Amino acid sequence: MIELPSSMVVPGDELSDLIDFVYPNLIKNSSNVGYMVGRAILTPKNDDVEHILTLIMNQFPGEFHTYPSADSVDTTEDGDMDQPQLYSPEFLRSLKIPSLPPGELKLKVGVPIIVLRNLNPQKVFAMGPD
Repeated sequence: MIELPSSMVVPGDELSDLIDFVYPNLIKNSSNVGYMVGRAILTPKNDDVEHILTLIMNQFPGEFHTYPSADSVDTTEDGDMDQPQLYSPEFLRSLKIPSLPPGELKLKVGVPIIVLRNLNPQKVFAMGPD
């Protein structure tokens, strides 16, 4: 039988208990980089990440600001302007594809964010190797 140290056992059985355990006094400490870097909740499923993120962001005051992904395709390179869009932008933003970022980004003022993905790969490739 594996025994965990009491410092690793979360009191309570709700997800909010886990969030409070990992991020005590979150609002007060959210601007402290050392506090934020030293903590994380890991989960293998994107749905769980979204749920935990929503619970954490709901603790912060203020309104959500939603930033949708691009609504059109740039076809200037191939010159094919005759092909209509097959799916509405709303439908495309609703898709949750594991290897792609979400179709919309929801943020609140004062909530720390961390970027884990290169948002402009063409710029990196254009720079060439070091």
